[in-house]
Amino acid sequence: MPQLDGHAVLARIKADPRLADIPVVFVTSRVTTDDVVEGLRLGAHDYLRKPFEPSELLARGHAAGDQVLYAAKEGGRDRVVGGPAAGSRPFTPGGQDAARYP
Repeated sequence: MPQLDGHAVLARIKADPRLADIPVVFVTSRVTTDDVVEGLRLGAHDYLRKPFEPSELLARGHAAGDQVLYAAKEGGRDRVVGGPAAGSRPFTPGGQDAARYP
């Protein structure tokens, strides 16, 4: 990104109470362990290194959304910001998603 790197964007997202619960999955070419640890320390739900398989990105995105929904349910919140859309179906490896993203 031209002006901010992903870590700076994530820090801004997590600092805004309206956005803080949105799950963030890094997709990046940064490959050092220090970069991954820093992203997770800042609050990323997951970290995916390039090149990646689209089906893996979908699975990690669904998992991040599920974590947010579970945390909201455990916390007694009625509304979740950034969770999967109502009526969305779970990721199914080998199912519809596999055909769409071989």
